[in-house]
Amino acid sequence: MPLMPLIATADRQAVGAAVLLALLACKFGTAYPLLRCAGYPRRPAAILATLLTDRGLLGLDLLDVARQIDALPPHLAAFLSLGVIATIVIVTPLLLLLAPGTELEEPLRRHGWLPDQSKSS
Repeated sequence: MPLMPLIATADRQAVGAAVLLALLACKFGTAYPLLRCAGYPRRPAAILATLLTDRGLLGLDLLDVARQIDALPPHLAAFLSLGVIATIVIVTPLLLLLAPGTELEEPLRRHGWLPDQSKSS
């Protein structure tokens, strides 16, 4: 079944937005406070929590199995899949935003993910 009919109605789009927010809150919102309680400073805790949001490939496999055994309605499976993909996609921009000033900055610069400061000066 094509994806667009599954997500075309306003009520389904509202469900999709809620699913995406819930995925982000569950992934980032659980790891960050736990890391802070474990004694990590704010920025390293945010970086680790961001990296933990990238656990979506197993989620896609589980969604596929749930869909095949009709445990999820098609529109909900579509939104969960889009949400998992969205959380995977946002990891790199968030990491690049949080990395400057941390121990991750030098390896990211060396591999070309962050601009080289010596060239910009």
